[in-house]
Amino acid sequence: SAVEFIEKYDLPDDPFFLDSLLDHPKDRIVDKALARLELLESDGRLVKGKAPRSLEQRLKTQEMTSLDDEVKVRAKALRTKLF
Repeated sequence: SAVEFIEKYDLPDDPFFLDSLLDHPKDRIVDKALARLELLESDGRLVKGKAPRSLEQRLKTQEMTSLDDEVKVRAKALRTKLF
């Protein structure tokens, strides 16, 4: 039921929660969390030095393990901007 909720509604603007979703086994959830993190970064609400410490490693993991090439590129671009 939590997955259904996450898929149906907008995710909160909480970078720590969104960071944790990058490890989710469902690609749809990872994509949605990554999109929200990208939005926070572009709006200036997620900046260098203020992001969760684990975010850099989780983005690297997506770059290396995601089966979706677009997610790999987006994860790398966001990591480059933030770290």
